[in-house]
Amino acid sequence: MFRRAALGLLLCGALGTTVRTSHAQPEPPPPPPPQPIAPEVETSVDVVSSAPPAEPPTAPVESVVVRAPREIRSPGSTTLPVGARTRAMAGALGDGLAVAQSLPGVARPPAGSSQIVVWGAAPSESRIYVDDVPIPYLYHRGGLRSVVGAELISSLELVPAAFGASYGRATGGLVRLRTSLLSDEGVHGHVSVDPLDSSASLRYTEPETRGPWAFAVGGRYGYFDRVLRAVAPDSSFPASAYADLATKIVHRDDDAITELTVLGAVDDVNRRIPEARSTGARVERAQESFGRLSLRRTYGKTALLLWLGRDLAAGTSDFGAALSGQRAESWRAGARVSTAIVARDDVSLRLGADVEVARHDLSRTGTVSLPAREGDLVVFGQSPSQRIAVDDWVNHFVGAAPYLEAEWRPSPAWRVVPGFRLETFVLEGNRLRPEASGGVDVGYSRLVARPDPRLVVEYRVSDAISVRGAGGAYHQPPDPLDASAVFGSPSLEPSSALHGLFGATWEIEKVLDLEAATFAKVASGLTVRSSLDPPRLAENLVATGEGRTLGAQGTVRVQKWKTISGWLTYTFSRAERRDDERSAWRRFDFDQPHALTLVASVEPFEGWRFGTRLRAASGYPRARVVGAYYEPRIGSYQPIRDGRERLPAFVQLDLHAERAITWGASTIVAYLDVVNVLDRSNAEEAVYGYDYRDRSYLTGYPLLALVGVRFER
Repeated sequence: MFRRAALGLLLCGALGTTVRTSHAQPEPPPPPPPQPIAPEVETSVDVVSSAPPAEPPTAPVESVVVRAPREIRSPGSTTLPVGARTRAMAGALGDGLAVAQSLPGVARPPAGSSQIVVWGAAPSESRIYVDDVPIPYLYHRGGLRSVVGAELISSLELVPAAFGASYGRATGGLVRLRTSLLSDEGVHGHVSVDPLDSSASLRYTEPETRGPWAFAVGGRYGYFDRVLRAVAPDSSFPASAYADLATKIVHRDDDAITELTVLGAVDDVNRRIPEARSTGARVERAQESFGRLSLRRTYGKTALLLWLGRDLAAGTSDFGAALSGQRAESWRAGARVSTAIVARDDVSLRLGADVEVARHDLSRTGTVSLPAREGDLVVFGQSPSQRIAVDDWVNHFVGAAPYLEAEWRPSPAWRVVPGFRLETFVLEGNRLRPEASGGVDVGYSRLVARPDPRLVVEYRVSDAISVRGAGGAYHQPPDPLDASAVFGSPSLEPSSALHGLFGATWEIEKVLDLEAATFAKVASGLTVRSSLDPPRLAENLVATGEGRTLGAQGTVRVQKWKTISGWLTYTFSRAERRDDERSAWRRFDFDQPHALTLVASVEPFEGWRFGTRLRAASGYPRARVVGAYYEPRIGSYQPIRDGRERLPAFVQLDLHAERAITWGASTIVAYLDVVNVLDRSNAEEAVYGYDYRDRSYLTGYPLLALVGVRFER
């Protein structure tokens, strides 16, 4: 089945052509390493050189050399410039933001997933920002393309744990994208067509002599779902019909920068999934979309951000007699203000406030057991219960968090950054009990306040070696989908987590750096299913879950040694969860004790570039099936489960090659991307026969090849 898909992609890829128009510009240098106090005020500096004098100077020219200690990378976090190099990395398939899936601290997501899994945190426990505006996900369904065109992104930062007080409402990690300030004058753009999608972008910046305006617009339209159906009609891969759009307008004056940004993305998935019953397969349909409008004003060291957005997530699963579905429409708005103050030579302060408000209109139909939650001992494709429930509810959320960070440098070797964030949540709903429970239907409203202290301590052993410790408290509001009086509980409280990190970084002549880090997380108040049978009224879900993660990570980075660059990272971790303090600890559904990633790129000759990516990881824990029994009420066999077992280990090798030929002011690039060169059948889920005696695996990507030509000017 998938072999035909691979052949189809290879044939279609030969027709892939990318056309880019731009002035020849060197790739921008990487941004400075991230600091514990994340810079929220973006500034640009234009350097204008005066005309040379008519006569050469006769006096000798004095040279001034300024020596300062090098800024050293913070252990555990990664910042990369997004551009031609990230687009050319193996496995990226031409999308510069796909590199996030290969960064240190990121566990391997399931094939076709749009999720980010970092250091023992569920995807829903991490937050993603574009210029400090939160978005719901980073990738389109299928995980092959990002929801924001990389042409407009200048840098990507990943902080898997222990981030500063400027950010909150997440107990996992943090992903930050920064859009370009459009500093290149003139008109630039690109047009791209390949078997996955078509995209285009246009950027324009007025020269200084004409005006201070700049704008950019870019979009993408995907059709991989139709290509896949044509070459592999029986495939269960979650290929999506998708589209996205991004627009940015910038105005600079002498005192301030104003930025207006519009983002949007939409996905539509329709797929068939093998089912344990002998009656065929189940059908899943999903529609997701989001939009964001933001206005940012930066004045000196003060920044003000206002944003408005809408999210929509709807989906159905058809099991024949049992149809389940849910729909969530959310209107969101937010504001962020921050400023920096220099108190004295060795002390500086950053203070600000972060506000979000939202209205959620939600509905759900189906069984209480589906969709499955983390920790459920369910078997992929298992028939659901025939007991159907229905609920419609409305939620309001208001979150306001003032924060303060101080940076104290008692000596050139020490840097101490204490921070404090006060998370306040207002949680409201229109229904406290199920509609059919009798009595008067009343709503609820409650105010929750949680203090979140944070601390970072750095010691510079030498100009090249730095040691860092960081930690803090984090809180996250409950998911509105869990606040149903029928399927969940309106009385859920925010979850909490404590992060701890200790690491060291050693930079060797700005070419090679070594990093080692140990990390620990302890979580409480996680939303889990009630252990009571039957559960109490309006308490199908309770906030009694606990989690713990302990691990260590080592990374070797080659910044640029002769013609070689890349990194090698290995993570050993143990992530466990339990439903309450009386329950036994179990392996987290996304737990991967061993994860190895190698990313390398080499340019042996001018115009030639080769890259490779190797990923190896432990298989995910899944329910162990030891037998089955026949259930006459639903007319099918049901599995007997006993604990958990792991899927087989995951190993995948990807390759990239390209040849660039310069022709006058233009460049022609021919490229080849090969995914899963070893053609290894990596198990993503265990699939059983109708009576659960026979087992096979639902596998991920086969050997996929993408061939194309890119024209740049």
